[in-house]
Amino acid sequence: MYEKEFSLKVVVDGLELPVHQHEGKFYVAAPVGKKYELKVRVPRASFNRYAAVLSVDGLSVMNGKRATLADSAYVIDRAHGGVLTVPGFRLNDEEVAHFVFGAPEESYAALMDKPENIGVIAAVIYAEKCPVRETGWGDDLLGGHLTRGGGMTMGGGGLLGGGGGMKGGNFPTRSGGHDVGTGFGDRTEHKVQQVQFERGEVVARIVIEYASEESLKAAGIIKTSPLGDVSPFAAPEKKGEGCALPPGWKG
Repeated sequence: MYEKEFSLKVVVDGLELPVHQHEGKFYVAAPVGKKYELKVRVPRASFNRYAAVLSVDGLSVMNGKRATLADSAYVIDRAHGGVLTVPGFRLNDEEVAHFVFGAPEESYAALMDKPENIGVIAAVIYAEKCPVRETGWGDDLLGGHLTRGGGMTMGGGGLLGGGGGMKGGNFPTRSGGHDVGTGFGDRTEHKVQQVQFERGEVVARIVIEYASEESLKAAGIIKTSPLGDVSPFAAPEKKGEGCALPPGWKG
């Protein structure tokens, strides 16, 4: 999903999940059992650095606690081509635990007794207050010494049941039932290093809700085809060499 020149995408098997817009809200259909990554894009040509605060199921991807605008953030600059990829909940400066779509009751948020925001992914992106033109760092950077955000609002959920607005600096709360959550998957290498970054203005705030395709269709978020179901690949027939010739073909 895009806001101006900034975007947040959910990536599965290297492909960005289609974003469905409905009544001003944004949704993706979550394939249960699949690992996923979050991809944040900022203006590639900019010399400025940006900090992205990320929340999955209402939890900070950095510390697993209820997400707030004061959480540590990933810093993105030209050295990264303006793209940040985050594959999981951070364990330390070397590793993360993969994001995995699964049953809500098996989600990390539910297991940590914080299930209020299951089915919601959010990002708040800050510009740097006093830009420092540095390049040449390694992988995605973990920003330290970040100031507390404030003075903003964020819309909550839609037909699937989400909360409305920011309360006390926290991400949106949820009142309805999403049927997919994010599990705490296996560990994988994802190295970062601490850098100093002073937050300036908020340049983007993005919320994406997710649920099963069936749930999104039932809520009218994904429209079914008016032409009916299609099946472009049928069961295999008897093998032959080349395409069978149609009757009367004289090519």
